Amino acid sequence: MQRLVNRLDKMATSRNLAITIITSMIVISIMSIGTQSLVYDVYGEADMPDLMFRYDIDDVSEAFGILGSEGLDVWLTVHLLDYIFPAAYSLALAIGIITGINKLDLENQSAKLMSLIPIFAGVFDCFENIIIAQQALAYPNLSASIISMGSFFTSIKWLFLYLSFVLVFFILIWGVWRRVSRNNEKPPDEV
Repeated sequence: MQRLVNRLDKMATSRNLAITIITSMIVISIMSIGTQSLVYDVYGEADMPDLMFRYDIDDVSEAFGILGSEGLDVWLTVHLLDYIFPAAYSLALAIGIITGINKLDLENQSAKLMSLIPIFAGVFDCFENIIIAQQALAYPNLSASIISMGSFFTSIKWLFLYLSFVLVFFILIWGVWRRVSRNNEKPPDEV
C-alpha cells in the first residue's frame, strides 16, 4: 500500500491533476451524450444499476427490459468507456488529495494513505462494471446472487466516492482557513 501511496505522491503535480480531471470530464461527457443519444433516445429511458446506490434483480430486470437486447448491446458498447472513467476519476481525486495534503505541509505518510480511498472507489467501480456487463450479456437469464454482489460493489463504490469528495472538500476548506489565518497574522504595512 505504501508503495502505491509513494507512486501517487510522485504523480501529484498540477499538470497530472489537470490531465486526469480533463480526461474524466471528456470521458463522462462522451458517455453521457452517447448514452442519451444512442440508447435512451432510441430504446427508452432506463434507470441503469450503476447509477443507483443499491439495487436488486427486479430493478435490473426492469432497466434491461426497457432497453431490450438490442438496446443493451448499444449500451454495453457506449459503456466500454466506463472502464477508463474509474481510472481517470480515481487518479484525479487521489492526486488532488495528495496535492492538498502536500500544500498543507502535512508530510505525514498516514495522512497520504487517505489518497487510496478514491482508488478503492475506482476498483469497486470496475468490479461493478464487470458484473453489470456480464448480466447484460446474460439477459434475460439474470442471477439474483450475482446482481446482489454487483449491488454490494456499487454501494461500496459510492461510499468511497462520497468519502473522497468529503476529503477534498475538507482539504480545500482547511487550505482556505490557513491562508486567511496567515493573512490576519501579518502586521499592517506602514505608510
